[in-house]
Amino acid sequence: YLPQSQHPTPKPGKDKQSQQIISLGIYCNAAGLQSAEKQAQKLASQLALKEFKWDDWTSDNKNVGSVGYWVKEFETDYFNRKEKNDRTLTTWDKDYKGIYQRLNPADSLNEQILVDLVISTKPDTRQRKRAVLAANSLAKFANLEVDFNRYKGNYSHLTNKDKDLPTDKQIVNYYRSIPNPHWQRAFALMAAYGISNHELFYVDLESLTKRPGH
Repeated sequence: YLPQSQHPTPKPGKDKQSQQIISLGIYCNAAGLQSAEKQAQKLASQLALKEFKWDDWTSDNKNVGSVGYWVKEFETDYFNRKEKNDRTLTTWDKDYKGIYQRLNPADSLNEQILVDLVISTKPDTRQRKRAVLAANSLAKFANLEVDFNRYKGNYSHLTNKDKDLPTDKQIVNYYRSIPNPHWQRAFALMAAYGISNHELFYVDLESLTKRPGH
C-alpha cells in the first residue's frame, strides 16, 4: 500500500490523492517475498528522498521477481563483492551468464525452472557442473531453499578417462615445431602446469622464476 499522505501526486487516471495498492505481479514464494521486500525498501527510499514517480511503478512491474530481474540483481551483487576485471568478467561470462542465457528472463523464478535448467545439461560434464553452480548461487541469492548438488555428477577436469593424451616425446616435438618463441613459451606453460587458455594471460612469470630465499 502507498499511503495517501506520502505520495506527492495522484496516480495517473485518478482525480485526487488516495491510498493506492502497488501490485508487483509476483508469486507468493520465497523468491517473490524477497523481491517484495527489496521493492518496499526502494519505495520507502524514494518517498523519503522525494524522488517517487508513478512511472517507476506502473510500467515494468511485471518483471519484478522474474528470472531476468533476479539474474540482474545477482550480477550487481556479484561485482559488488568482487573487483570487476578481466578475470572476474571471464568467470561471470563462462560460469554464470552462459548458463542463465538458457532461461527465459520473463519467467518467474522458482525451483522447477532451475531444476529444468540443470538437467538440460549432460550429466558428468563440465557444463553440468557449471549449471549446478549457477543454479545454486541464484537460488541462494533469491532465498529459495533448494540445493542442486545431487545433480552435479562425477565430472573433474583431472579425469583423464577416455582422453587420448600425447606422450612426453610428442609434447616435446610439438614444442619444438612452434616457430614463434612467445607462443612456444605459452605452449610450455600450458603443458607443464595444465592451465587453460584464458588462465595463460594471468600467469605471474616473475613468481615462476624466483628461487626460495631470493
